[in-house]
Amino acid sequence: INGKLSDAVDVPGEPAVSGGPSPTEVAALADFCRQNVAVMLQGATPNCYMPGGYDGNVNGLRLTLDISPPGSEAVAVEECSMLTVKPGMPLQSSLFNLARAMSETLRRRRVPLHVASAAKVGLSVLFDPAMHGPAVGTGGGDVMLEKVGLEGIDTKHRAVVVLQQAGWTWNFDPQKNADEVMHEALVKAHLSKGTGANLLSMEIVSTEERASSGNVPDPQSPRPPAVAGQFYPGTSAQMDTAVDALIKDAGRHTRKPWAGAIVPHAGWVYSGKLAADVLSRVEFPKNVIIFAPKHRPGGARWAVSPATRWLLPGTFVNGDEELAKNLADCVDAFELDAVAHRQEHSVEVQLPIIAKMSPETKVTAVVMHGGEWDELSTAAEQLAAVLKDLPERPFLLISSDMNHYASDEETRRLDRLALDRIEALDPQALLKTVREKDISMCGAVPAVLVMETLKQLGCLERSELVGHTNSGEVSGDTGKVVGYAGVLFG
Repeated sequence: INGKLSDAVDVPGEPAVSGGPSPTEVAALADFCRQNVAVMLQGATPNCYMPGGYDGNVNGLRLTLDISPPGSEAVAVEECSMLTVKPGMPLQSSLFNLARAMSETLRRRRVPLHVASAAKVGLSVLFDPAMHGPAVGTGGGDVMLEKVGLEGIDTKHRAVVVLQQAGWTWNFDPQKNADEVMHEALVKAHLSKGTGANLLSMEIVSTEERASSGNVPDPQSPRPPAVAGQFYPGTSAQMDTAVDALIKDAGRHTRKPWAGAIVPHAGWVYSGKLAADVLSRVEFPKNVIIFAPKHRPGGARWAVSPATRWLLPGTFVNGDEELAKNLADCVDAFELDAVAHRQEHSVEVQLPIIAKMSPETKVTAVVMHGGEWDELSTAAEQLAAVLKDLPERPFLLISSDMNHYASDEETRRLDRLALDRIEALDPQALLKTVREKDISMCGAVPAVLVMETLKQLGCLERSELVGHTNSGEVSGDTGKVVGYAGVLFG
């Protein structure tokens, strides 16, 4: 958030806006939140309800604390927010949850109690949603609006909201007209090509002169860990211990400059050993490009992460911003998009292992959903042209599990059909086999793209199957398993 918070608005006697709280009530609730945050930081018992305070249903809340050092030009504002269209959410209980989240954030940042107690607080309350029309991303940050009517929007009292499947943004600035406010909200929404959104407006009462919020990731921000503590340990010490154990279990291997590989991406307890076994055989160049399936909705269909840094518990892996932009510019079907990567685990689970084995290596990632042979072969040709011009060729890593949720016997049979095509170095046959035999290999499309790219580069001359296993060997449940394979290409 850029800009200082204004002093709380307090207009005695001003009537409440129809259907929502008055500025006086919002200012009182803001101060109540500041007190609760300070109490929680002390470990004392907060007040979960402000007697006499407004408590109707609302659609959005934004709570901020300005903890900027006095007299400093540096701006440090912490924010917690939430938004829903319908049904509405009860204001006071929702605000209590935001105050608790704020106290946890301040505690993690080790903000002193006296700083939090004296911090300027900001509160925005949104309600009375109205639909204004659809918008569609057209790529490169551009947006196409269809039958969007902003007539009647008074920016002194209403915020413009952009609601998409991947998240939301809203913008409030009473000094600008509706078109300007809408444009700023759309810019912050980062709509990828073909992504649809709805434009709304909401009545807003705020203690701030202007405000904006959203839960769509900023492409320029580091990508925070999404599955730490789920697919792999959530603390730095635990993660380091687990990675060391995986590498030790993999054994000693001669590292070679392989061109690419397939590794699984389940929780480390199931597939981490095999992933480490494959990667421990690789002499890493300065760049790795991970190609992985896109498991979650939202964002571009074939999305290149713009992240300049991948955050992990206690450490990080650098991205390559220039390479990512080059890929998106030169491969027609690729698009720079942070939304598609926000919660994706298939890339993240590989990062701590790579970071341990080759700390200086940078990682660029592409997640993919869907694709036919013609489209994949064209993309492979364009990708190969990009890689040919680089001074050092990146290692291409396919992150994929094999067949999902069949019996041990059936999974091994279906996996073998796909592995036969992989070991035959035939990406087109792999795609055909997976589709015709209904093999739920989630990274089949990334695998086809990488294999065809390596083929066009003259780097797909042999394969080495490092291992093939499934989840039943760990869980003991052989009735419904997920298959895992590790393969090297050179």
